[in-house]
Order: sequence, then structure tokens, then C-alpha cells
Amino acid sequence: MEGKWELAIDTPIGRLFLTFSAQENDGELTGTLIGNNNNVEVSDGKFDDGEATFSAYLNAPTGGSTNAAFRLNVDDSGKAYGTVATSFGAFGVEATKQ
Repeated sequence: MEGKWELAIDTPIGRLFLTFSAQENDGELTGTLIGNNNNVEVSDGKFDDGEATFSAYLNAPTGGSTNAAFRLNVDDSGKAYGTVATSFGAFGVEATKQ
């Protein structure tokens, strides 16, 4: 999971994009999410058996903010798919390693 990832989140107001600069050390996942008025550190990050989980407090594009809990299944081709759960609902996520 280590490296730079482009995340595309499918929401009711359209597709939102974030860049995730990830570091992984012995199953602990850290890093930064940048984009859509956000530049935040992730928390509670874990990477185990191809599954990445992490959270971040994000500014919403429509105003306000929300805690976002990501769960991604990472494959060997540099792609990841999953969901992000927020106070606005749960949304699909696609990620591509850059």
C-alpha cells in the first residue's frame, strides 16, 4: 500500500478526488490525504492481508466536515476498491497507485 494513490469517491454530488500519500510499516498505515480543501493526516491506519483501513476528518465539498472511515481491498495490479463511511453516508472508492 505504500506510495502515492489517487482516490476517486463516488458521491451523490459527483466524483470527488483525493491524493493519498501512504507509508506502511509492519502493518501500520500512516499518511496524508490532499484534495477538495483537505490536507490531513490519516489515523487508525492498518494494512493486513491486502486490506487497508484508515480514518481522516475531512472537509465536505458542500460545507461542514465529517469523519471518514476508509476500507479498501488492494490488489497486486496497483488498484484498490472499497468504501468510505461518513456522516453523509457510505460511498464507493476506487484507488490507483501512481
